[in-house]
Amino acid sequence: MPKKMRLGSVIFLVFLVCQVSSYDFIRDALNSIDQSSDPCEDFYRHACPRSSESGFLGKRKFDEIFEKMIELQKKNIWENLEIMNALGNLNLGETGDSVSTFLSDKFFELCESQDPDLPKFLLKVQQIAMKTDTTRCYSKRCFMRFAEDNNCTRSLEIFKDRVDSFFHESFYEIQNFLDYNIQSFLRGIRIVNIILDGNMTNGIESVNTVLADMVDVVIGWIEETPWAHNYGVIESIKEVAEEIHVEGNHGLQLRAMANNLMKLEQTFLKCSSEFNRDATLLCLLATAKFTNSTFEYYRSFNTKYNARNRHPDLNFGVPFLAIASGSEEYAGMLGLVGSVVGHELSHTLIESSDEHYLLPTSSDEAIECIQNQYNRTCLEFKEESCEVGDYQIDENGSDILGYQLAYQLFLKAYEGRVHDNYLKMSNRNVTYQQLFFYAASLIHCDNAPSHRTLGRHSANNVRANVIVQLSAFQEAFQCSPFSRMMQTLEV
Repeated sequence: MPKKMRLGSVIFLVFLVCQVSSYDFIRDALNSIDQSSDPCEDFYRHACPRSSESGFLGKRKFDEIFEKMIELQKKNIWENLEIMNALGNLNLGETGDSVSTFLSDKFFELCESQDPDLPKFLLKVQQIAMKTDTTRCYSKRCFMRFAEDNNCTRSLEIFKDRVDSFFHESFYEIQNFLDYNIQSFLRGIRIVNIILDGNMTNGIESVNTVLADMVDVVIGWIEETPWAHNYGVIESIKEVAEEIHVEGNHGLQLRAMANNLMKLEQTFLKCSSEFNRDATLLCLLATAKFTNSTFEYYRSFNTKYNARNRHPDLNFGVPFLAIASGSEEYAGMLGLVGSVVGHELSHTLIESSDEHYLLPTSSDEAIECIQNQYNRTCLEFKEESCEVGDYQIDENGSDILGYQLAYQLFLKAYEGRVHDNYLKMSNRNVTYQQLFFYAASLIHCDNAPSHRTLGRHSANNVRANVIVQLSAFQEAFQCSPFSRMMQTLEV
């Protein structure tokens, strides 16, 4: 490659890295606030006006950056493997779909022409049937003897009966299996490289710090809670809380995904090298069979706005890491990323009264309060549809506890400065306290009418407006007790 092109690529990569690490999604999204509306009347539509693109602004920006960073990886070795080329060039319409039919037809062709590849072909079929790369076989899984029978028609009948017993897949299934795994491994490798190239490891460190601080807060609260003392659950709650950690060892994950991908490539190449003529279909079949259960464990990272609690592991989509890295003000990062971290941590602690996975009991009084808050908010701010059900208890409770945990860290970080101005807008100033609340709403922003989802989450506008449960909300926006937001407050 000419030096000029290589230098250009380096400059472009540096430009993209700077874009990721310096883009402040929260500061950008503040431009969409409806400054003519009253935050105390409907905070969600004040922060996320339906006429704006507030909910999608950062997503489009990050998607664009991530796509360009992935494009720069396309010349790397893992993007140009022989097995990927083989799968891409398959024409199953011409080849036929049935694996057993293909093997029978190929056997008869090699047998009739006395092709020197016949013994190798039979050995490979035998190895696939045995799921071993040795010459060992037993009973009907032995195929090597067909090489010694010159009556190809007679042998074909027996051969076909055997392959019909062991090969029930279609080549479409083989192709889909290999494609799915290759793309999964590639996606994981690409995303880990985005994290590393985009300098987002400091975002991981920030998330880890927030989580550790929240665990300390939870333990302190539990030790002061009469309910926990009465039920004798202090130690059990502390134990499960201290188990939680952010899954962020991207080096190990990258190695696992690269090993899995290269295992497929090496199996395919080794098989192909054993034959004098093209053996693509046979070797794809062998690759799928030999590697199906030997992949190393890995967690697939993603570039979506999502987070998961698989106790004790917490996993966060790359945009959250980018926001944690690029937020110029800690109050904003705590409001958005901190609330999400608190939400995921809370999934370990919030359980319905009839389903206990990690804890021996739960506070029915707290659950009732949570559901009452959601019901009141749902009734007041219903847009397209709204529903509050028992099946949402863990998500609803995690929303509220997540807000509380994030705000507790905010108070500790901004002691004495919560009312100081962060940003002057055209007709209002945004304080650090208000910045926290605005940032907390952004993850739920949607410029379409808010509606009940099919999953366990409540409608987006309800999830955002229940933040009124934090008493500081009224203080931050000087809300009248008769405002719509304050009228929904469950006390």
